[in-house]
Amino acid sequence: MITRLISSFFRGLLLILILDFILFAGMIGNYFHTLDIKEEYFNPVFIDNQMYLLIFTLALPVGYFFSYTSFKKSFQIIYLIVLLIFSLVFIKNIGFSVGKFFFLKKDNIKINEIYLNGEILYIGREYLYFRKDLSTKTLKFKKDLIK
Repeated sequence: MITRLISSFFRGLLLILILDFILFAGMIGNYFHTLDIKEEYFNPVFIDNQMYLLIFTLALPVGYFFSYTSFKKSFQIIYLIVLLIFSLVFIKNIGFSVGKFFFLKKDNIKINEIYLNGEILYIGREYLYFRKDLSTKTLKFKKDLIK
């Protein structure tokens, strides 16, 4: 019984991380690169923006339903449908919209007594990416300059 739970947890963790990886890979290609945010690499973006509590909470039930329940075939079909839906993020407009949903914030920033009104595109480990609106060039500021 304990080996079933352990294998369910790790199987569920793998299945969830596959979906998560697809989501972030599509956003990197269709949101970050469209907005000229090319200095941010996949790994830090992926690691820094995870909901670990949700992932670890869902890992056991997803793995168990996928492998050991009487309706596992139905759950596997549902997972494949969800996988196909997540794959839609590789379509440029959908990936861009998903990236905007997760990362874009309309806000003011203050840099050396100058206030800028616009959109924060992404806040990375070292830099903040900003635009006055989506028709202007992406500006990159060191996070320690922003107040």
